[in-house]
Amino acid sequence: MNRLVQLLFLLGFTWASEDFVTVNTKLGSLKGFRHKIDGNHQADVFLSVPYAEPPIGDLRFEKPQPPKGWKGVLNATHFGPSCYPHSAENLLPPQSSNYSEDCLTLNIMRPSRINSQSNLPVLVWVHGGGYEAGNAVIYGYKDLANIYIPHDIIVVTIQYRLGFLGFLSTGNASAPGNMGLFDQALAIKWLYENIESFGGDKSRIRVWGHSAGGASVSQLSISPYTNEYVNGSFEMSGTALSNWALGKEDDLVANSKLLGMGVGCSEDVKNCLKNKTIDQMFKAVTRTVGYKGEDVVLLKFSPRIDGDFFPAHPDVLIKNAKRKPVSVIGVGEKEDSFFSSEFFFSISVLHGLAPYMHSIAIPKKEWPNFNRQKFIETIEKRVVLKPDFGNSSSFVRDQIVDFYGKGAKNDDDYLFYLNQYNMLMSDLHFAVGATRTILKKVEEGWPVYAYSFEHYNKKVFETLPEQLRGSTHANEYPYMFNIFIFGKYDIDSDPQEVAVKNLFRNSLISFVKNGRPQPGADIDWPSVAATDSAKDIKFIRFLPQPSIGKGFHHESYDFWMNLKKKVPFDLVEFRKTSVRDE
Repeated sequence: MNRLVQLLFLLGFTWASEDFVTVNTKLGSLKGFRHKIDGNHQADVFLSVPYAEPPIGDLRFEKPQPPKGWKGVLNATHFGPSCYPHSAENLLPPQSSNYSEDCLTLNIMRPSRINSQSNLPVLVWVHGGGYEAGNAVIYGYKDLANIYIPHDIIVVTIQYRLGFLGFLSTGNASAPGNMGLFDQALAIKWLYENIESFGGDKSRIRVWGHSAGGASVSQLSISPYTNEYVNGSFEMSGTALSNWALGKEDDLVANSKLLGMGVGCSEDVKNCLKNKTIDQMFKAVTRTVGYKGEDVVLLKFSPRIDGDFFPAHPDVLIKNAKRKPVSVIGVGEKEDSFFSSEFFFSISVLHGLAPYMHSIAIPKKEWPNFNRQKFIETIEKRVVLKPDFGNSSSFVRDQIVDFYGKGAKNDDDYLFYLNQYNMLMSDLHFAVGATRTILKKVEEGWPVYAYSFEHYNKKVFETLPEQLRGSTHANEYPYMFNIFIFGKYDIDSDPQEVAVKNLFRNSLISFVKNGRPQPGADIDWPSVAATDSAKDIKFIRFLPQPSIGKGFHHESYDFWMNLKKKVPFDLVEFRKTSVRDE
């Protein structure tokens, strides 16, 4: 090998034919392909790049291991298999057969004709799905490349283990859990060590996610395993302090043991399950664990504070973090419409997902009968669980009904009570956790920008009663990457849609490139000033005519933070308090 070839190899030099492109990494060479965006821009695309050894055999339910590398040129021109979801019912068509435990891969899109000296910022997308479903494949590469590559940004999407394969735990050292989060951490470390070969700047790795993806990037920002690699987190509809991201430990452990018992593994559950097939475990989930969350907890398998990925409570990790990079944190106006209203199941192109993860929705045929009494009964059944609250259950129920039940025209005002059920769940699942994370990070010196996504396309929701309309969970997807979950509409020529699209994308691009989300010259998005009150939080409203608001979900935040001081169980964190049940 002559000196020039050696130098090019060390620099991660890229060479290309008309349609294909090859890059050298520390682990070996990768063959990708060229994607034409427009007359001025092209992207180099590398798909299904392994960042870990396959987590199979003895590595099932273990922390991921770094890849050993490969000889020759690895073909990275096609998406690989997706990681298995938590149940067979969640295998989404048309790729229902394209799942595997060998799924720990990432996908890289970069501007063409750059080299290792280009030093471009890196945007890492972590998909959501409640830690139980989802993949990188459904986001593809075309729209991500078309939207972000012309702005000289490298885009990466990753996959990680889900459901019981990613989060099974017996609550102790024999099966501590959080394998899916360790997968994400190894993917981020792989990028830190290799992204320079693709022309990326390892000091500008910004992580971005929605729902469980939002919670994941929030968790990556604070864990000692990744805090040094992450230089900014865009946390959408989920944070490290969301109750479902903290997990309900008793339920997680019980579900893990039920899974084991369902396949004859009552002892040494983790090692016994290593010898079972995925089909056997899927059947056990359906028979013994159940694949739907029946109450406010939602998830069957989720993260936990394990003493490792989370050496301490996230509050402590936020305080003690060595680095405190910028965080963008926000929620939609009516997040839980996606979960608590059957209407959104029927219009969502992902309608197969939510019904197979939980059963907290109010069936549409029952809407006219959802009066005050039904509202109270639903709170008793789905929110204030007797095993958690004991003799305090009636008190907690009454407090919740008093807070969320004010303002009805009468006891039969079903649209009011449906909307308030939605707001109750939205607050518990999203708004309160986001507010807590904003306040805690600001208190500890993290730069934070807050937002409320309030725009929605009225035509899509025109058959929904006006009182129930609002920006629901995943309503942002068209503006993020041209994915229309609730039906296609025009975001390229409708002035209002164009305004919101540009507002969001400009903010994200500015965050990635400059570490500060600025939507443009017409409005300045302020960072959150140091405060201990949600009433003081300033935030941007994502609307066709954006504005700066003050007071981020402060009334509901104050209600829940005060209630937890009086009762034996904390719905904000899904854990017991020090208050005795009298």
